Order: sequence, then C-alpha cells, then structure tokens
Amino acid sequence: MKNEVYSSFAGNTSGSDYLNMFDFNATLDLNELLGWEDMTFFAQILGINGTAPEVRSGAIQGISNIASPQQWRLYQLLISKRFFGNSLSVVFGLVDLNCEFDARATSCLFLNPSFGIGADFARSGLNGPSIFPSTSLAVKAKYNPTEHIYLLAGVFDAVPGNHYEPYLTHIFAHSEDGVLLAGEFGYYEDGEELKAGYGKYNIGGWYYPQAYDDLAEVDESGNLLRHVGNAGFYLNAEKFVCSKPGSSELGLSVFGRLGFANRNINAVQTFWGLGLNISGVFSDDPEEVLGLAVANARMSDKFVLVNSANPAEPKFNETIFELTYSFNLLNWLRVQPDFQYVINPNQSVNNRALVAGLRVEMSF
Repeated sequence: MKNEVYSSFAGNTSGSDYLNMFDFNATLDLNELLGWEDMTFFAQILGINGTAPEVRSGAIQGISNIASPQQWRLYQLLISKRFFGNSLSVVFGLVDLNCEFDARATSCLFLNPSFGIGADFARSGLNGPSIFPSTSLAVKAKYNPTEHIYLLAGVFDAVPGNHYEPYLTHIFAHSEDGVLLAGEFGYYEDGEELKAGYGKYNIGGWYYPQAYDDLAEVDESGNLLRHVGNAGFYLNAEKFVCSKPGSSELGLSVFGRLGFANRNINAVQTFWGLGLNISGVFSDDPEEVLGLAVANARMSDKFVLVNSANPAEPKFNETIFELTYSFNLLNWLRVQPDFQYVINPNQSVNNRALVAGLRVEMSF
C-alpha cells in the first residue's frame, strides 16, 4: 500500500492533498496448476483514494504517479505464454503498456508521472494509452533473438476505460474505439539491472490509425479539421555509470528520454527528461537511493491557444525538477520524501509552483 501527502505552494492554490493506493496482485504458474507448459496467469486490482496534487500546482505533467479518480479497478488480467526456450513471449488480456514499452528501471524511483511514460505518449489518444489508471485489452509479443537485443510489439484497444466518465470501472471494448499499435527495438549491455555493467537503449514508436480532430484549426464550415492517423516516437537510454569500490550494486546511474508527437492532435509535441540516481548514499543498502531529475514538456501551439489558463501569457514549456530520497525504515516499510519545483505550470496563471511530498509504502 502506498500513502502520500503533498503540500503545494503557489501554482493555483496553496494547500495539502492526501492520497493512497492499495495494490493486490497474484501470479499463478499454470504449468504447476493445470499442466499448461510455459504459461502464467497474472491478476492485479488497484484501490485508489484521495485528491490529485497537480490540481493545486497546475502542472499538466502531474505530480504523483498514483493520482487518479477514486476507484477500485481490475487493473491487469492476463495470460502469458513462452516459446522457443523463452526467447519469445506472448501476452493477452488487460495489459499495462508501460510495464515494458517506454520503460526505464533507473527512473522508477521518481514520483512524477513523466518519469514513467513520457508526457508526449501519455497524453495521446482520446483517453491516453493503456496505462495507469485505465488499461485496455491487448495482445503483445516480445522476441529476444540474442541476450542483448529485443523486439517488442503490441496491439491495444485505443480507448481504455471511458473518456467521458473516468469513475466508471467497466471494461470497454468497442469496435469504434480503433487500435493503438506500438513497437520498440532495444539493446542491453552486459550486467544485471541497476548493477555494474548495466545499460539499456531503445527506440520506440506508436500509431493510432483512426481519424482525430485537430486541436484548433477548422474547415470552411467551422468544423474542426480531421486528421487520419496519430503517431509519435521516442528514444530511451539508461546506464549504471560507476560503482562504489568493492560493490557491484552501489553507485551512480543515469537516464535520458526524448519523445515527439503530432502537434496538430496532441497536447504535448516534444518531451525530454534527464535524471540520475545514487544508491547507497549513507549505507550499504542498494535500496537506499537519492535521485535528481528534470522533465520538460513542450506544448503544442494549438493546444495552448485553446487551453491556456491565461491567454495573455501563454505557456509553451513546462519544466519540473524533482529531488527525492527513498530508503527502507523497516523490512516492510519504505519512506520517500520528495520535492518538486514546477516552472511555468501550464494550467496555472502563476509561473512557479513548489510541491513537498512524502510517500510511505507498506508491503505485506
């Protein structure tokens, strides 16, 4: 269970917000249970409560990666099958796209959503892709031709949940939703994840073949122009740079991301993020980590034109700095103070916002 409290200053309003998330999940080996070789079942239920701190700050990228309308939701329900000695895996069901696509182990430390999936991809489509808090039906496949190379492809229902009623928790799959196609090619260096020698680099792309309204431009009849197809692509890199003497898992890791999306359809046309982690700052515990990161979302001119909080002072670039420190207080209790400084929050008339937060995570 994750519990968070935030105090916001400037932005839209100053004040405090509390939110929490219950996460219940189970994995079953279907070979042991039913004799279905190389098959696994996974289910995950989330319960989310509280208020979103980004409302106070005005940050369009968000502040907390567990902020959502209050709900209990079947989040993931899937079956996976492995082939050819585990070099190929296929998954079908309710799938979180960001579990593998556009994912970096190094940036998982941070609380801001933009250090999960990039803001350009996260704000695509009618209701975002199949990510927190709403997932959709999908089939995806991952192929590892060598231990260093992987290919990832997926087909997702293009509209997870209900765009107009976010509190609904039904599983919708309508033919008119269309599909989201996603692909990624990546390379691994030698070394275990977040340990000496580790490095991961990838390029990915996404495409909605359906027609979408232009954000602002109209035709001769006064109707919004329609564009067939909505696409974007991204680049990721992360690397364990150096380790403490005598240790392979304590040291400095860095990451970077760059993404682009169609400016006629999407709110965010360009995104970049950079960050670093230092593990074992004051101890020999690899889960004691200090991190600093920055995320910049370049808004589409058309989006700003019709959605600016203050048309007299439009904000095209929103930048968020995050400083965070995470450590285990007990075996089952993790504590993480967090500070975020927002420059040009897109949904606020103010030019700055400061958010101080604390996450307390309990595992049982």
